[in-house]
This record gives sequence, C-alpha cells and structure tokens, in this order.
Amino acid sequence: MEQNWLKAILLGIIRGISEILPISGSGHQAIFQQILGMQGYQEKAMLFEAMLRLGLFLGTVHFFRRELRSVFGTLRQKRRATQRGEIRLTGRLVFLIVVSALPMLLAVPFYEKAQTLYANLLFTAVSLAVSGILLFVCDHLPHGNKDGKNMTVSDAVFMGFGQAFSVLPGVSRSGLALSAGWLKGVDGEFAMEFTYLMWLPVLLVQVIAQLVRGVLAVSGGTETVSGLLFAQYLAGTAAASVLSYLSLRFMRFLTRKKNLGNFACYCWSAAMVAFILFLTC
Repeated sequence: MEQNWLKAILLGIIRGISEILPISGSGHQAIFQQILGMQGYQEKAMLFEAMLRLGLFLGTVHFFRRELRSVFGTLRQKRRATQRGEIRLTGRLVFLIVVSALPMLLAVPFYEKAQTLYANLLFTAVSLAVSGILLFVCDHLPHGNKDGKNMTVSDAVFMGFGQAFSVLPGVSRSGLALSAGWLKGVDGEFAMEFTYLMWLPVLLVQVIAQLVRGVLAVSGGTETVSGLLFAQYLAGTAAASVLSYLSLRFMRFLTRKKNLGNFACYCWSAAMVAFILFLTC
C-alpha cells in the first residue's frame, strides 16, 4: 500500500478522534476509505491498522492511568487496612468490566461478515443516522445516579451489548454504550468512564490479534514494509494516541456539562455525507 507522512498522520488523527467521540470510528473509516480511494484498506495494511489501534490503546491507558493503578493495586492486594472499602469497590468494578466484555464474544462470529459492510455506504449512512437518533433521545432523558457502588451486572451487560453492536460500520461504540448506560439509570460521568474502561480489554485483544496478523503478513511476504514506511506508521500511531487522549479529556468535560446531544447532529451530518457518496460513487 502506498503511504506518505501526511496520510498516515491524517488517518491517525481521524481514528483518535472518531473512535473516542460518539460519532462512529467505523463509519468515518468507511467514508474516508471512499474519499481517499482506500477500499480494502484493512486487508492491504493490517500492520498499520494494528498500530493505529495500539495508539488508541496507549492514549486511553494514559488517560485512565490513575484508575488502572488502583485496579492493579487491588489485584495485588497491596492496600492498607484503612483502604479495604476501596479495594472492595475497585474489585467490583473490575468484575463489572469483565462481565461487560462478554457480549463482545457473541459478536466475534459476525466480525468478518461485518467487515464486508464497510464497502456499503448506504448501510453506513443508515447506521450513523440511527446512532444519532439514539444519542439524541437518550441524552435528553433524565440520567440516573448509579455508579460503581450500585451498578448491577445487568447494567454492565446491557452496556456491553451496546459495545458489541459496534462491529457494524456506522454504529458508534461509545455512543451506543453511553446510551445504554443512561437508559439503565447510570450516572452520566460514570457511564462515560465505564464505557471506555470496558473497551480497554476488548481493544487489547484486538491489538494483539491484528499485530500478529500484520507481522505474519509482513514476514510471509504478502506485505512489504520498508523502514521509511514503518516510520510513517509510527507517526500515525503517535497521532492516534495523542488525539485519543485529548478526545477523552473533551468527552469528560462535555459529560460534566451534560452536553453530548450535539454529537447527534454530527452523526446525522456524517450520515448525509455517506449517503451522498453512495449516490455519486
């Protein structure tokens, strides 16, 4: 695949923003594949795709570094006795995160089939429009006050199903998971944090799987990656990492302001772009 510095960084920026904000990273990927003439992009550059996801993972880990330190501290049981209440709460949060990832297992058999839909811009347009409607409606509903102390297993699983539908292009993973949390009465800010924390183990598995596939493709001769091209891949990875971190900060700010409904308008605009591309390309 021909690549250059600008395109690599641009794709990293697009992924860093669109995968975090509730505007559908897969939908933007489908649109920009068409605009930039990159149909079949994932098949031609598996290693670059894996490195972009690695950038997303690193940016998200850095944003939640305090929470993750607390989680790993709990797992090692190295807390003082005065912090046992915190240990129980953090341990419960880890359990809820694990449970929320289970619905993703149901989506695995449909993953390859879903990848074929990236070339279907009509499907992407409809998915973006529906994502916008759900985000708009749920953002205008009164939010509950559930957090890590009283969030139930069914709440976590319900949010997990929202995440599982993100295998479809145009479906906003974060938007659907957030909407599911709000519908179950989860506090707005906690729903935002839980949405991305439950994404981390899923994202890590995706990174490892795609890195293995990418390395095998390169070593097997189906892809050729020069030193210059790999440096460009790294630039895209860095862009995805930085933009994902900044996007998470922006999401936390908007969640506290209770102002996420405007993303619905953006989803509808993106749906219109996808529909126009479907009609003209």
